Amino acid sequence: MKQYIETYCQLSFLEQISNMQPKIDYPDTLNGHQAYLNLRQIIEKKSELLIDQYQDFEKKLKSNPYLKKLMKDSMTGGSNIHDFSKDFHLLLTDIHYLKGVNPSAIHYYDRQNIFTEKLCAELGIFINSKGSWKTKIVALSNTYSIYVSKNPKTNQFKGWEVLNSTDLPINAAVIVDPYILNNSRAFQYNIYSIIENILPKTLNQNTFHLTILISKDIACPQRQYEAVKNYIDSFKKTYSIEFGLYLVGNNNLVFAKTFMRKKKFNFLWQLSINI
Repeated sequence: MKQYIETYCQLSFLEQISNMQPKIDYPDTLNGHQAYLNLRQIIEKKSELLIDQYQDFEKKLKSNPYLKKLMKDSMTGGSNIHDFSKDFHLLLTDIHYLKGVNPSAIHYYDRQNIFTEKLCAELGIFINSKGSWKTKIVALSNTYSIYVSKNPKTNQFKGWEVLNSTDLPINAAVIVDPYILNNSRAFQYNIYSIIENILPKTLNQNTFHLTILISKDIACPQRQYEAVKNYIDSFKKTYSIEFGLYLVGNNNLVFAKTFMRKKKFNFLWQLSINI
């Protein structure tokens, strides 16, 4: 079944997309033209698109080819379009309402709303505006492959610090590897370093969920669980950390890795690490 992202979008933002000239506004670079194409992919193909001013949207279908195509595509497998005119203003004015919205949703506004970027990050809300979407789209659409080698000339892996450079709010992580808890070296250089670099600085008093899937053949899983749990408990965070260690058959681990690589999570800020 196709997975859709809950996406709140102002009509004015959609009109901005329709007025873009990608070859002029965004040269064909990773951070330019490709960013524009990635944005369109999310808006047009992957969203449950909740729009403000829906009546105006319908009126402009005849005069705006982009909006007309967006509506047509919604009937043939594209994003689903919904009228959210009645309550959209609450997203811009009511912090209690905003807290109740799906935290995995994406927001595209004409401009940054009255709540600061810092507050939205603490709430785990991913808000984009005309001025910020180009830098933020990279975090949604890029997959990084890093070559690891014992040869220092070819090795691209410099450490797990790469995980804390995405600028994304994060409230969960799933780590899939059969042998990551096999020995003390793996603990020190892999799992401990991964945990240290994925835990957010703030999470607005909420809970961070960490799940690790390992081989059921591992020796002393209880001891491994307690070692990781004690390490997690050593962090003095303002939020709680729920940790689960699951023993899985090797065939299922292969499936889990493939699943994590290919699936678009409903829970958008879930970080999947395949080692």
